[in-house]
Amino acid sequence: MDQKKTQSKKSFLSGIPSWGLALLTLVVAFTPFMYMAEEFTRHGELNGIGVIILIIYYLLLIFSCFFIVKQNPGSIWYAPLICNVFTIGMAFSGDFWATGLWKLLGGEFVLSIIASIIALIYGKRKSDSAPSKNANDLRTN
Repeated sequence: MDQKKTQSKKSFLSGIPSWGLALLTLVVAFTPFMYMAEEFTRHGELNGIGVIILIIYYLLLIFSCFFIVKQNPGSIWYAPLICNVFTIGMAFSGDFWATGLWKLLGGEFVLSIIASIIALIYGKRKSDSAPSKNANDLRTN
């Protein structure tokens, strides 16, 4: 019986290394981050559209960290740090700790690290359960 090999199209993102995906996330997250930071410094709080932008920023970084680390568990050491360069950079500015912005961005940083740890566990479990080629060669028919 002939078996047809199904060809599936791979995403253009599948060929990008983990550090590249983290940098891509950083670039994409730049616009909502800058809008949110400007809104916060102008009004001293986030209201209306600023809260929606904050939620988008949170979700973008948290899910990006999760999927990057799930794809490559070894990237847990650098992917959350690259994705959160803006948050880490803000921590060294003088006004960051005086305002309440550190609570918002610090919470996002902690959540992205938690998501990365969950992805690490899930990614390792998934790779451990996948049969290796050597195990298939040893099976008898």
